[in-house]
Amino acid sequence: FLKRSNVEFIAYEAIVIGLGLLFLNFHKKAYLKLHELWLFSVWGCMHLIGGLLVFPNGKVLYQQIVFDILNNGGGYVLLKMDQVIHFYGFGLVAFIMYRILKEKAPQASNLFVGVFATIIAIGFGALNEVVEFAIVLSTEFNGVGDLFNMGLDLIFNLAGAITGMLIQYFRLK
Repeated sequence: FLKRSNVEFIAYEAIVIGLGLLFLNFHKKAYLKLHELWLFSVWGCMHLIGGLLVFPNGKVLYQQIVFDILNNGGGYVLLKMDQVIHFYGFGLVAFIMYRILKEKAPQASNLFVGVFATIIAIGFGALNEVVEFAIVLSTEFNGVGDLFNMGLDLIFNLAGAITGMLIQYFRLK
């Protein structure tokens, strides 16, 4: 990224590395289990290589189409790797938050815990979009995408959060 002067991904990588260091320093206080740290590490690695790995077609991993479900020839494409990473990441947040909330408040109803875990994950997803928007405003050339990309990111954040919460719900049931 430094070689390409890609300020956007330098900022992303700084955030990913910062979050990784935060998790390493505070994972016991945050009640994260070892397998959850590994799952977060996978998400971090996906982000690190998402903008670094360039394919022969000139597109980075984030831009690669996993399944060509819908493609208007522009920014409105389903299903890109970026959307898969959003789904996985914020699903993971809801998955972990459900477990933590249930352990800390075992008397709370499963519905309450599920809704709250999903809302927390959606909030982190929205914060991620705010960071992306700040990068769009502060860099001349970026690959963040347009309004369609942001909308699709939010949809995949929501879908991932609901899925992660449901997996944890049935896992702990």
